[in-house]
Amino acid sequence: MNSGIYIRVDKKNMLLEQMTEEQRTEWLKTLSTEGLIRTVNILANVLQYIETETDRLDLEGDYDDYTE
Repeated sequence: MNSGIYIRVDKKNMLLEQMTEEQRTEWLKTLSTEGLIRTVNILANVLQYIETETDRLDLEGDYDDYTE
């Protein structure tokens, strides 16, 4: 599963987690406050979703099936 957060870098869209640390740092330097807030909120929503789904799968006893 990926974050679903695409970043516009030199005319192409890249997934946040596929960017190098240098690319992310340079991109973050160009963000407005609004853009940074929006990105952090999206990332937090994705992390909450992952946590919820992991907990749900673990409760159902199916988690091991998805992690092998």
